[in-house]
Amino acid sequence: MKVLILGATGRMGGGMVKALKDSPHQLYALSRDPTSAKAEALKSNGATVFKGDFDNRDSLDRALSVGIDSVFFTIVPDLQGGDSDLRQTKNIIDAVKAAGVKQLIYGSLAYPGTEEGFKTIYESLEPTNWVKLYFNRKLELDQLVRDSGVQYWTIIRPPSFIQNHVLPETVAFIYPDLPTKYQLKSTFDHSIPQWYADGSEAGKFAAAAVSDPEGLHTKEVKFGAEALTAQEVVEKLSQASGKPITLYQWPEKELKEALVTHPFHITCEIISRMGFDPEIGNAEKYGVKLTPISEWLENNKTGTWLSCDSTPIMAPITSLPSEVLLDIFHRVGSNWTYPERDANADIIHIRQVNRRWRVLGQDVPLTNFWIDVDEVTQSLWKLGRSLLHDVSIAAQIEEIWVRWSRRKADYPETFTKRWKWKREDRERIGFYREELATYISSATFDAILEGVNSEALLPFIFCFTTNLKDLRLGRVEALLVARVWFANGAGAQDIRESLGPGLDEEVFKYIEDEVDGEEYIYDYDDRPDDFYQTDFFFAKHMPPEAEEEGALWFHVNMGTPGNYLPGLRKVTHLENRYTEHQFFLSDLSGWSAKYIAPLLLLPSLETLEIECHATIGGRRDKLHYPLYIPFEPYRGLKSKVKQLNLIDGRMRLEDYDAIASITESLEHLQIYHSDVHNELSDKDLAYIAASFRLYNERTLALNRIFINDIPGTEMEGVE
Repeated sequence: MKVLILGATGRMGGGMVKALKDSPHQLYALSRDPTSAKAEALKSNGATVFKGDFDNRDSLDRALSVGIDSVFFTIVPDLQGGDSDLRQTKNIIDAVKAAGVKQLIYGSLAYPGTEEGFKTIYESLEPTNWVKLYFNRKLELDQLVRDSGVQYWTIIRPPSFIQNHVLPETVAFIYPDLPTKYQLKSTFDHSIPQWYADGSEAGKFAAAAVSDPEGLHTKEVKFGAEALTAQEVVEKLSQASGKPITLYQWPEKELKEALVTHPFHITCEIISRMGFDPEIGNAEKYGVKLTPISEWLENNKTGTWLSCDSTPIMAPITSLPSEVLLDIFHRVGSNWTYPERDANADIIHIRQVNRRWRVLGQDVPLTNFWIDVDEVTQSLWKLGRSLLHDVSIAAQIEEIWVRWSRRKADYPETFTKRWKWKREDRERIGFYREELATYISSATFDAILEGVNSEALLPFIFCFTTNLKDLRLGRVEALLVARVWFANGAGAQDIRESLGPGLDEEVFKYIEDEVDGEEYIYDYDDRPDDFYQTDFFFAKHMPPEAEEEGALWFHVNMGTPGNYLPGLRKVTHLENRYTEHQFFLSDLSGWSAKYIAPLLLLPSLETLEIECHATIGGRRDKLHYPLYIPFEPYRGLKSKVKQLNLIDGRMRLEDYDAIASITESLEHLQIYHSDVHNELSDKDLAYIAASFRLYNERTLALNRIFINDIPGTEMEGVE
């Protein structure tokens, strides 16, 4: 038989290749990059590799045209509000049917608990619950396979992967205390066992289905290597690592917070309530032998925390590239490292003292970080590349300020060179595309791979900054603004007055000398021909929502209540100031106010400041929907934010009311409405104040309300 394995570099698909490599079957696979190391490994196992992806129907048809008899695939649910998973599944099924393929095998997952327990708990969950959303989509994908009309179909249902307890990329945001504090924080009921297995061994069952398509037709194969309680998992991890792992005992307050803010902990607690199904562990009836968990852990220590030294340490910041370290030396170089020297722009100096940092860096956490988007030295790309290979660095960061160093779309003099990933980097990106699919959209990874819009890296970084407390988006590099404005005909005096008095010496020097932007012409001849087209960035490198809504990759990937990016869950202070589209850096203006709701509902947020927002363009016409429509999914949810500043806003009256409806803890409110096309009367301003006062009656005093600089105490009719 000819077998096409879609997702052959993943755990399940890779396990299937391994299980079938010595069989008489001919193996085929699909890869975005057939020259990658993973693709070459497939070839060494006897597989023929086609170039393509699940969204490209032509590439699927080409792969199937060789007379494929059986197709295996697996799809991760799209929980970013899109339908890429449904689209890709339908694409695969349509291509399979058109090619006359006889067998379809789908790698899904085992529904937890007993059948009755799962159904009861699942149906009781709120529609916005992350677990409900996840299983909604899984059930839909499963049904597409059952209804496919293919002659033979089989669904493989593996349990939890033991890999999640040891691989750095999953441990970093699921069990971050395991490699450092040797604590397993689990919200599974400690008395109820859960099934575990090596994820790649799902491929053995898929291989069994290939050998017996009729016998496994309509079968939904559940399996597990061992059923273990949380304490038994701890004991096996301790034995494999030689470290004294303990099972964390949750304080009541911390547990309560975790069951609201962390999707993984929410999921585990809900799964425990679904019960335990002893029938899953029946691999023998399919002729499959599974690897015991202890044996798997013993054989897979390399590259995991299991093989680390027994003393927990932080990842050394000296592993960061020199351009990234420069930011640290900006802040501490002259004051601490070498008092007699200024290290604020001296890369050579950084490299010279780096040896000293190798000793001290273990004790000095990288807590504060400036991120310059698309700055000429490409430091953000270099940080992204570092994290691809060591995500633990990000756990040290507690504060991030994002500053735009970008360009106007039709001003090539402000462009920077396209970033080019190495082959091993592209393979890591491919790995994370699968691992982080529930957090980051496939389109975002496409933008990362393009290497032009480095802002697309922010959602990836925020998957691992699990101790981030302070996030400030939208600081604009004043020197870039001055250059662009001068190119637009503004005079030095206009620029100085518009940008304000708080400019550094470099900007003043530029304004006085009126120099050109040569510093930003970087590898000019290395850019592709279409780099200069006005719509090139927006068509290929910005989120689909960008052109109409001013959205950033951050906004469209940050998540929703119960499924936020892991690095946003502890953020207490957030500023969403100007987007990179402001200050004439592009033809776009403010960003859509529809993103206010998910920002307000971040689980730990106390202070939120939003600048230059509008109701999807701010125009009152039939083309733009009011803000309260996007708010519907959040009805009934309440924000913990205590201080809210909405500056330079252009929203409708009913939209302010919608925002007020999800607040209940405000202690300070400041709003500045600046829409000249939709001016609000004093009566309207009083209505806004009264609305926020109504929903925050216990916490928000009138003298803490300021709307267009008018205190609430001076507004008529507000009590």
